[in-house]
Amino acid sequence: MTWKAKTLRLAGWLGFLWISSLAPLAAAEGTTGEARLLRFPDIHDDFVVFVYAGDVWRVPVAGGEARRLTSHAGQELFPKISPDGAWVAYSAENSGSRQVWLVPAAGGEPRQPDLLHRRRPDAAARGWDNWILGWTADGKILVRMNRTPWGERMGRYFTVDPAGGLETPLILPEGGSASLSPDGTKIAYTPVDREFRTWKRTRGGRAQDVWIYDFAANRSERLTDDPGTDNFPMWVGETIYFTSDREDTLNLFAYDLESKKQRKLTQFDTWDVLWPSLGPGAIVFMNGGYLYRFDLATEKSSKIDVRISTELPATVPASNRSATSSRAPTSPPPARARCSRRAASCSPSPPKTARRATSAAPRAWPSVFRRGRPMAAGSPISPTRPVSTSSTCARRTVPASPGS
Repeated sequence: MTWKAKTLRLAGWLGFLWISSLAPLAAAEGTTGEARLLRFPDIHDDFVVFVYAGDVWRVPVAGGEARRLTSHAGQELFPKISPDGAWVAYSAENSGSRQVWLVPAAGGEPRQPDLLHRRRPDAAARGWDNWILGWTADGKILVRMNRTPWGERMGRYFTVDPAGGLETPLILPEGGSASLSPDGTKIAYTPVDREFRTWKRTRGGRAQDVWIYDFAANRSERLTDDPGTDNFPMWVGETIYFTSDREDTLNLFAYDLESKKQRKLTQFDTWDVLWPSLGPGAIVFMNGGYLYRFDLATEKSSKIDVRISTELPATVPASNRSATSSRAPTSPPPARARCSRRAASCSPSPPKTARRATSAAPRAWPSVFRRGRPMAAGSPISPTRPVSTSSTCARRTVPASPGS
């Protein structure tokens, strides 16, 4: 072995030992500090539900220790609390495809109202399928599904009965975020859906505006006409709350239906107000990865201090996850094996003209095998779930992505 090879080998060992030493620190930080990356919140009286690490959690409005409500290997998204506070509807992959599910708000066994029409896998740019928007006055679940008469790129509104049965489409052909009026005779909505795009301060053709549709009169009315984004309408009495980036950062605004006047309610200038959701007397939203409660009476925002204590695999060294990944590499993987960090695959190098088979799962961590024996482990502190699929060349662990 040459001097250069010995130096590289020693550097690799030192780097591995340094990263491994951070695992206890990561574990301590993950269980004692304030949690972040909390997404898709909803509020009902004295408690809030939200998504963290792909699961649905519950926390008191006053803040404190959060409690997990779901724990399936897939991603659970868009929780919405029923009007009586007894159930939480959410979108999940428990049955293989993304469907509407229910779980008791106090915790318990999830159940599926019925098997909805399946569609191809979600694409982040066009949005998730079965996006739970809320509940109707008569106890149905309002869902935006990625299916329209002209394809699956746009979404349409449906209602789902928690007791089961076929979904019922609303007359509107397509739309994004929406909120029914208190009596259910009208709906405030955005005809253009762009909630899942990553564009900032767009002034193009997909800039959203808030409209109202009257079901009985079969008539629509435009409420906002700003060049920027106006979305996430929330209907309370004679006021429709929404978010707008007309001053660069998304903030809460209010539209008075009688005077037709608009006014700004929050003053965030660093992070956007994201995924606001209406509850009795309050709106909860995400800002900078944290949760905030906006009181409708005082029009003041307050931060909700959320703490999460859980044994996330992100805080466990890779050597503890699997016996096949218990050793650090003593040498680089063989030249004939090629690993993709981004695509989470490990396969013999294909010809340049062949297509490499990769997984769509992001940030998975491969373990390299040579003649059936482990050669290298993934990241010592990898944010993954303990769910793996095997092949002749690699073991893939599917990650948990907080919220997104």
